[in-house]
Amino acid sequence: TPARRQARAAPSMRYGKKQLIIRQRVNNALDFVGDIEDLAEVINSHEFMLANRRMHGHLFKKVQRKAAVFGYNIGFISDDEEDMP
Repeated sequence: TPARRQARAAPSMRYGKKQLIIRQRVNNALDFVGDIEDLAEVINSHEFMLANRRMHGHLFKKVQRKAAVFGYNIGFISDDEEDMP
């Protein structure tokens, strides 16, 4: 049917075009990461900050995997955990 044909031809727009460009730039930056300081620069980069909530979750998983390669565990810490000695 014509509706089915159109659905197959249309690209998936789970993320907007701007978010896809942001993801591409961050992924390219992650390819050149050589140590944990480089990874910190990617996290603090302008492109990483521009990612929306959904894309940020996707990118953060990639950053966590990259940090694991270097032997680090990156995650969020709560205020209660931060106060612990």
